[in-house]
Amino acid sequence: TTNNVGFGSSFVPDSLVLTIGYVGSYGPDPSVQIINVYKLTEDMYEDSAYYSTRDFDYDPSNLAGIPITPQSGDSVITLKLNDPVFTANDTSFVDNAAFQSFLKGLYITTDTSMPGGILYLDLVSPYTKLTLYYHDVDNDSMSFDFLIDAESARSNRFTHDYTGTEVGLQLQDPALGDSYVYVQPMAGVKVEIQIPHLLDWVKNQNVAINKAELVLDVYDDGSLITYPNPENLFILGAGVNTIITDQYEGASFFGGTYDATYKRYSFNIARYVHEILYNGRENDGLYLIIPNNLLFTGSVVSANRVVIGGPKNSEQKMSLNLIYTIL
Repeated sequence: TTNNVGFGSSFVPDSLVLTIGYVGSYGPDPSVQIINVYKLTEDMYEDSAYYSTRDFDYDPSNLAGIPITPQSGDSVITLKLNDPVFTANDTSFVDNAAFQSFLKGLYITTDTSMPGGILYLDLVSPYTKLTLYYHDVDNDSMSFDFLIDAESARSNRFTHDYTGTEVGLQLQDPALGDSYVYVQPMAGVKVEIQIPHLLDWVKNQNVAINKAELVLDVYDDGSLITYPNPENLFILGAGVNTIITDQYEGASFFGGTYDATYKRYSFNIARYVHEILYNGRENDGLYLIIPNNLLFTGSVVSANRVVIGGPKNSEQKMSLNLIYTIL
């Protein structure tokens, strides 16, 4: 895209095509999805951070409503928009600021009446663009690409409806997590783990913690092939101090990587336990999350979720295994 785009007085828009890089999907092979596209009526800013609960105002006129069925191996999704929307004069194309004032952005979503599915779209792909097809008075056909890249503002919006699900019941009554707990990215759910009796355990003795391993077994009802679990989990302190000192030893020591042989995750938290016993750290629990590419934040780029056995699960029991020396 360049500045001072001059289409001329004989400019006649024919169609506007939105092309988005497609990476893949999560869950069963995608069925038909209806993609809706709307014009934003509110500014977005590339240098601003937006929470995934943030809604933006948009014009309710649907520019798409197009059914698509992504196939394995597809690299793009192509949407021919209903309204060319380019009814502006040349001043709207003088520079980027003028263009963004004219077209503030697009809100892309799906029709919720269709079967569920999660598609991974690459908004910084070289294939992602908005293409205007037009002709002039001589009926010469031409096109112009409005590029969408890393400098373009963008934001994901996540909503979840847990009504009538096991997750929903646990959110109402956390005690139901004795058998299974659920970890979901994309502003989904995290797990709070409490270890309430650590101080009682050493009340009358001094011990050296040689190893403290938090073991989390994955529940598999046969659906892991269709709904694979994440490669990594991560734990944070649930109180004011979110840092677990053991993580400074590196990922290979700290753990959190999925063990496909035993279908489990494990974390080494000996220093964390020692700090609670002897350094005055508050025993205010842990949060179990799915990290964002090994960053210490919840994932917004992957849909992989997992079910973990709870502390009273007879077969896949969550446990803290301690090896210690009495001093």
